[in-house]
Amino acid sequence: MNDKQELRKEVRRKKQSCPKEQLEKWSQAVCHLLEQTEEFQNAETVLLYYALPDEVDTTPLIRKYAGCKQILLPVVCGDDLVVRRYQNEQTLSVENPFGIPEPEGEDINLSKTNIDLVVVPGMAFTANGCRLGRGKGYYDRLLSRPELQSVHRIGICFPFQLLSELPVEAHDIRMHRIISASAEEK
Repeated sequence: MNDKQELRKEVRRKKQSCPKEQLEKWSQAVCHLLEQTEEFQNAETVLLYYALPDEVDTTPLIRKYAGCKQILLPVVCGDDLVVRRYQNEQTLSVENPFGIPEPEGEDINLSKTNIDLVVVPGMAFTANGCRLGRGKGYYDRLLSRPELQSVHRIGICFPFQLLSELPVEAHDIRMHRIISASAEEK
């Protein structure tokens, strides 16, 4: 088993052992910190994500800003992610392998859309922007697209997901900033 797989298992164990209420509090704190960033405040179009049960919950941000910012969400399409516009909760579908609410409708043409900010989940991050995903490479492939390479990327995570180092490969896309709640925040 490689280092990345071992790290994913370790992070999963920490997530499972953490009380749901604590994860919710950390999610709220992370979302609040994200809202305070200049990048988020100035963004007109934000690519967020609908969280899996063990990720920082971005649902409050999606709902809060859908009326004043263009909110885009990733949609799993085979081995890749496509991007669609979030309209409202009624236009979401969970008919996908991961059961993640995904917007229905047309895929966004990234070359014709000016995305100002991408908010990215991960299994683990380092303070200098390294990211460990779930192992399928969805985000690395999406973020390596020419239309998104210069877009500001912020990784968000729980405190125990922020590590001092991670194994990095050439195809791994770095974040420009990492936001995590303080471990002392309870």
